[in-house]
Amino acid sequence: MSRLLFFQLMFFSILILLILFEYLIYKRWKNRILSIKYKKIFSSIYWFIAISTKIGLLFFFYSRRNFYIEVEGILKPLYYFLLSWNYAFFFAFIVWFLSFIVLYAIYYIFFYIKNRVNSRKKIPDAQENTITRKAFLVSSAGLILDTTPFLATGINFSGMYLGSKDFVSFNKPIKIDNLHPVFQNFKIVHISDLHIGSLINEVYLKPTIEIIKSLKPDIIVVTGDILDNSNLYLPTVGWYFRKLNEIAPVYAILGNHDHIDSPIKLIKTLKLTGTTILVNGSTYINRNKHKINIIGLDYPIKHFESKKTRAQLSEEYFEQVYKNMPYKDNPTIVLNHHPSEFSYLKKKPVQLVLSGHTHGGQIILSENRNSPLSIASNFVKYYVDLYTEEGVHLYVNRGLGHWFPLRINCPPEITLIELY
Repeated sequence: MSRLLFFQLMFFSILILLILFEYLIYKRWKNRILSIKYKKIFSSIYWFIAISTKIGLLFFFYSRRNFYIEVEGILKPLYYFLLSWNYAFFFAFIVWFLSFIVLYAIYYIFFYIKNRVNSRKKIPDAQENTITRKAFLVSSAGLILDTTPFLATGINFSGMYLGSKDFVSFNKPIKIDNLHPVFQNFKIVHISDLHIGSLINEVYLKPTIEIIKSLKPDIIVVTGDILDNSNLYLPTVGWYFRKLNEIAPVYAILGNHDHIDSPIKLIKTLKLTGTTILVNGSTYINRNKHKINIIGLDYPIKHFESKKTRAQLSEEYFEQVYKNMPYKDNPTIVLNHHPSEFSYLKKKPVQLVLSGHTHGGQIILSENRNSPLSIASNFVKYYVDLYTEEGVHLYVNRGLGHWFPLRINCPPEITLIELY
């Protein structure tokens, strides 16, 4: 089965699940409305939104790769609402379903114990607790759970507007062993995960150019996912990277999204802007005959069709590049899209790894990044900010763009790394 067919089947399976859950929530809320008039009003509004968001979801599922659409003006709030409704119902279904399983379990445990006690006391059935299963489940708990899809829609919608607008610049001094004095305070602007497409366009990116320029970097590095889905947005890529190269030399690698459409065209576009694109390659920065090596690893997209894992392929890429790299005694910086590869890179002769991919989790609900409240921490070890293990540093960028425009306490990021 091809990856495209797999994603299409997954998409339509989720779509059917959403429709079934929407119908279930509709029936539960309709039963609570006594007035025939208000039932009709509720039904009309509910199904208009449900059907229109499904049509919109189908359209955007195909258009993001096949049509050039810049979501601006009145389209933006409509697009945000479309995503908010569908994502809210999907995640609310998971919460709703698991919560009712717990409620049923509590009900059966409670009444099993109650019945055992009553039988020992020989209390007649008529005198037992008269709370029925329906009354127990369709209660305040059920009412709250049935509200979660609508509440989540509102939270998503506000989070898309409030969390994906303002760019934040972080300053990260990083100590590099064996760094020659000529590279003291060497400035690297690190950006990642632009996802240039219908939402991330020239209007969105223009303010970032002035921010990056004000940081006065020596070089700019981009750690993958330059495009969202389609090469139709290559003109925007060309415009943006030409602007970046006017500020400082740009070094870039590819991420998983850059392989969705033809990566060859993206690479060609980047080269025409003067960008050094490293696809399992290396280069170096020279100052007074002293050097810093830069290795750029490609995203191992072949792992979908290989018996080898992504990490195994990535390590093979590194070994191949490092074997052919001159000046091995100099400090080495690795650009690698997926931060999980730090598990093996920290054991290699490198000093700094720069990654992206996770977008910082996009939702961070605790200052402690290892807290379960920060969603990504439940799935990946390295997902945001600076890590140092075995003397090697990893910086995971929160991403400049997004593929889903919801950020809570995790703003789009431009990072200034100063070596010392």
